This record gives sequence, structure tokens and C-alpha cells, in this order.
Amino acid sequence: MKLFFSSRKKILIPMILLHMIVMISLSVVGKLFGDYVNRVINFGFDGSYWYLIMIISITALNYLMNIVTNFVESLVFLDIRKTIISRKLKSNKSFEEIQTEANIYIRKFLRPRFRFYLISFSFLTIIVTITISSWIVGLIATASILLVYISPKFFSKKLIKINKKLVVVNSDFNQKISLFEKNYQTISVSGNEMESILKFPSNEKKELTTKQMILEAKRGIIVKFGIGFTYFSIAVTTGILIYFKQANISILVTATVLLGGVINQIPQMSSLFAKSKNNKWITFENIKQDFAYEDRSIKSSKINNLLMLDVTKKSEMKVLFENINFVANEKENIIITGPNGSGKTTFLKILLGLDKKYTGKVLVNNKVTSDYMSMPFIYQTSATKLIEGSVLENIILFNEKYNKERLMWVAHNLGIDNLLAEQISSLSSGETALVKIAILIYSAAEICVYDELMMNIDAIKRPEVLNFILSQNSLNIVVSHGLSEKYVAQFDKNFHFVNKNKFIEKK
Repeated sequence: MKLFFSSRKKILIPMILLHMIVMISLSVVGKLFGDYVNRVINFGFDGSYWYLIMIISITALNYLMNIVTNFVESLVFLDIRKTIISRKLKSNKSFEEIQTEANIYIRKFLRPRFRFYLISFSFLTIIVTITISSWIVGLIATASILLVYISPKFFSKKLIKINKKLVVVNSDFNQKISLFEKNYQTISVSGNEMESILKFPSNEKKELTTKQMILEAKRGIIVKFGIGFTYFSIAVTTGILIYFKQANISILVTATVLLGGVINQIPQMSSLFAKSKNNKWITFENIKQDFAYEDRSIKSSKINNLLMLDVTKKSEMKVLFENINFVANEKENIIITGPNGSGKTTFLKILLGLDKKYTGKVLVNNKVTSDYMSMPFIYQTSATKLIEGSVLENIILFNEKYNKERLMWVAHNLGIDNLLAEQISSLSSGETALVKIAILIYSAAEICVYDELMMNIDAIKRPEVLNFILSQNSLNIVVSHGLSEKYVAQFDKNFHFVNKNKFIEKK
């Protein structure tokens, strides 16, 4: 089945036309400017400042083309995300099934056809360029286009043997698509054309080691270097020809366009170096931290209890808390209170495996575990960033099956059934908090964590919302620093942070 057929008109043709128009425009400008300088200055290095002005102008155009192209490319994944959500609403298929269909479409349709169209129009551009300019300019255009296509493919084939268990980072695209990934590893081949993001099913999550991440960064840099070296070689060769009076300045201008490609690689290469150094990769671990959500598609054993034994957390400057002991059993309602800055959120991150820099033990079902990825929790904070889109999209996006009855039940009880079609950006802080609570309850996860969500809710509505939370058949952990005692009394347990690094259970 062909999915997202409209992407061809929305994405491919505009990108190809942009490519063709810019290429022809630069060739025409190069020809006119070169002829003008030859007539007025009689070509010599005394007119080098003219060349500098032209280099700056063309490089700016190169950047502009790159920005616009990236923007158009990003629409592919935005369109795919919306289409997947739309199809999920109309069927009982899981996200994984719909995503698989999307992958087949991307691999069989978008990628090869895009390449075919782009190469076809590129050669049409060459013919037009030769017609309106000189055959030498056309020859250089031909060489540049061929090398731009060949070099990424050559380097990626010869120097990069892509491991399906590794993730190559392309943050702009991956952040959009990672929100609905289910058990997929993302692979994106660098290049000067859009390489579709391919996904391969995996039966288990595999954490990337720092060594693997750095290796992958170096591989990406090799590809970038290959592309940049192609541009640089053409520019230098042309410069040598001009120096020995074997070519005119119009060819120099064309070569300058190619040299601009080298500059374009610098920010991307720097980004790869930074990612490998700082370990800031778009992995499942970082998605979990960035969006405060953990994918629960892995089948896990039932959680009977969570324990912390003599846990101490220190920062560079101070001890946040020390020798903490904590017990949470299934289906309990627990509230964690304390003043701002007392360590409540840090405590939660340790308990849920989001922060592993501590001393002591954290046990799941009375066992020490490092497999936090399989813990069935969902975690929302007041700082959680919801995705751009409607309230409905945000609520259903992270769940395997769309359950209309449950959705309407949750929305009605929270009083947001009239907001489902509204955009997240149009909501008030109180309405946004209710949407986050709806995400938690609709998920039906075994462990639901509400971090400072209650304070943004209207005081009149707060009791109703709290009662709805506490009625859920899950382990509910609510963090708050300002709930009154009458609300706190409704919980099974109250753990309180006090000054001087103390953590006590109030009876």
C-alpha cells in the first residue's frame, strides 16, 4: 500500500525546482559577472576584491539554499507524523504496524524516486547551463553534480559499514520522528541529498556505549569530509587553471559556488564532534529525558514494589540528600512533599532510573536492576514539552492502541473534552497541566508520576482532579510543594523532604 503519496508533490518537486533554479541562476550570474570583470578590469589579481564580494554573495546564497532545502525536507517527517496519527485514529492498528508501512513506503518510493528526479533535473540544468553560458561552465557543473552524488555513496559504501544496532544522529529529523518510534533504531546516511530515515525492527533495546557513539561520529565526519574534499578539489583545480591563464573568471565564480559547499560542512562537522564529546545523542535514553516519557512497548514483568536503600546524592557543591530509604508498593498513592530545591525531582529521577549517579541501592521487585528501560512508568513534569499539534494527538501518541471510549472517559472526567481539537500552543498553563495528567491516566501505565502538575490547576477544580488521579488502578506518585493538608491526607503515604538533607515519612 502506498502511503503519503502526496509527499511527492509537496516535497520532491519543490526541492528539485529549487535545486535547478539556484544552479542556473548561479551559472548565469557567474557568466555575466565574469564577462563584466574581464571587460572592465582586463582580468588580473588586482581585481581580487571583486572576487571576494562575489564569493561572499554566492556563499550566502548557498547557505540560503541549504536552509530552505532542510526546511522542505523536514516537512516530509512532519507529514509522515500527522499521517500516522490520522491513520491510527481510523484503524485498530498499532503504531508499530503503521510505522512499518511507512518505512516500506519510504524505502520503496521516496528514496529512489527522489534520487531519480533530482538527477534528471540536474542534467536538464546542465544542458540549460551550457546553452546560456560556456561549455566549460557546463562541464564543471556536470562534474560537480556527478561528484556530489558519487562521493557520499562512495564513502558510505567503502568507509562506512552501517551497523543496524547503531544510531546515526540527525537531530532535526530524528527529534520529529523519535516521538512515535516503537522498537526501532534510526539510521540516516549523510549526504547532499535527502537520505530517507530507515528503521530496522529490534527485539530488544541496546544502549550505545560512548566508544560506539564516538566511532559513529567519526564515520559521519568522514562522509562530510568526502563531500567537502570534492568541492575543494574542483575549486583548487579551477584556481590553478585561472592562475596560468587557462580559464576565465566566470569559471572561478562557478568554482566558488562549489567551494561554498566546504563551508557548509563546517557547522555539521562541529555538531558531530560536539555530540560525540558531550554524549548528547538522540537515543531512547535522551528521548526519555527530553520529553519526560519512556516507551513501554517492551513487555515487562509486573512491578510489585520499588525500594531505595541508603541512597545518597551529591552534587559538586553539596549533598542533596543522604541515606534515604523508600518503599512503594503496587497500586499505592504516594505524595512527596517539600520546599523548592529540596531534591524531590532528583529523588524521582533516581527512583525511575533517569539519574544513575548516586550511592546506595535501588531495587525493583526486591532485586537490583539496570534494566530501567523495561519499567512501565510514565512521567510528566510542569516543564515537560508537549509536541506541536492538537490535544488529541498528544494524548494518544504514546499508546499502542487507540481507545476512543477510554479517551473520552479521561477527557470528560478532567473537563477537557471540549479541548481535544485545540492546539497545545493555545492552552493556558492550567489546561496544559490537565492535558499532561490526561496523558498519564490514558496510558494506564503501572507507575504514573505527576511532578508539580497540581499547582497550575484551578483551586476549585483541584479536588475533583486529585480524586480522579487517586482512583486509578496504578502506583501513583504525586510530587508537590504546596498542597494543603486535607489533600495530602488522602494519600496512602507521605514522604517529606525537610531542610538539612533530611527525608522522612509522615504518618
